[in-house]
Amino acid sequence: MPDDGRPVSNNLLDLAPSDIAWFQERSDLILIPIGSLEQHGAHLPLGTDTITALEVSRRAAAKADVPYTPPFWAGYSPQHLRETESGVGTVTLRASTLNAVLYDVARSLIHHGWNKLVFVNGHGSNTKVLDPLLRRLKYETGAFVALYKPYAERYIGLLDGLLENPPDETPGWHASELETSQVLATTPSSCTWTSPSRTARRCRAGCPTHSSRRTGPRTSSSTGTSTSSSPWTTASSRARG
Repeated sequence: MPDDGRPVSNNLLDLAPSDIAWFQERSDLILIPIGSLEQHGAHLPLGTDTITALEVSRRAAAKADVPYTPPFWAGYSPQHLRETESGVGTVTLRASTLNAVLYDVARSLIHHGWNKLVFVNGHGSNTKVLDPLLRRLKYETGAFVALYKPYAERYIGLLDGLLENPPDETPGWHASELETSQVLATTPSSCTWTSPSRTARRCRAGCPTHSSRRTGPRTSSSTGTSTSSSPWTTASSRARG
């Protein structure tokens, strides 16, 4: 810790109790970077989403004088468990598992006095399945809970003019994000699908037409919550007791 008392790091892994007290005297906000371990093509590491979430958290925490947790590196990525070499190395969690683990992480932080939690998400497919978690935390604890998604992950137009291959061949870009007219415009004679989806297999087999449904990977969410008694207590509930 420097002479002015400011901790030399914002990473919770590096902080001692006195460092945490310094941050909590100024704010009860903490950042939680979350990402994935999944294929990103031949040119990027499997940890791309986690790396970007961590870097956004690091820079934002330094500007705001708030701490951030170690990154949660596993996400919801079943769409990348493909029968191709490009998907090798992908690790995915079930939606229920992801929500359960992050719930415990969040409740631990709330228990210690952080009542403003910002999940910094670097992986697009985490977004939908995390919605029940965010609502549950808010309803149960009253804490401020937010999900931040880096701009580049949700706006492929940022790369307009830079892509050499068609958008549907770019990691992170799904056919469901294409206009239906673009999907239907692909004829069997010019079919270049690389996804092992049913539609793609039918096209390679010479199907007469594409399905009118969009063919992007689907995500599902687990909305179930436990009704059993919780071991967690918040700082505010301890104060009331």
